[in-house]
Amino acid sequence: MFMERATSIPCPPDSPWALTDLIMEYMRRRFHAELFPTTDPKGILPDINIPAEMVCEADQMSEILARARRNPVTLSDFDLGTEVHHASAFLRNVALDGENSCDPALAGYTRLSEPAILITESGEVIAWYLPVAVSQYNQVRFILEDVAE
Repeated sequence: MFMERATSIPCPPDSPWALTDLIMEYMRRRFHAELFPTTDPKGILPDINIPAEMVCEADQMSEILARARRNPVTLSDFDLGTEVHHASAFLRNVALDGENSCDPALAGYTRLSEPAILITESGEVIAWYLPVAVSQYNQVRFILEDVAE
């Protein structure tokens, strides 16, 4: 599997992306701390310029990402080029318990109820399943902001 390492180039302090850069760096440290609990807790304190609401969202997302990372689901005999419709059906079947459970077309698919990474046998990531990674409050707020514009 081909792995790329992202490089981090800090934003200038007056950039409108400076807050995004701070949040990204905090989430990276939180995610690392979730995966490796021996991380020094002082190293994951949020920057004082990140609003408290954003810190809470970043904490929630980091925890869900780490839970997904610890829960890989391998899709056997999965071919990205020819089975896109199967992937779509699989992803439709990750709804909460009870939904889609009577659909015979989905009977052969694995149910997901916890955060997970869907991967091929060769280790390629197909998708991340991240329920409640963003709080319901902010999901609704994003939708309402889009509708208002």
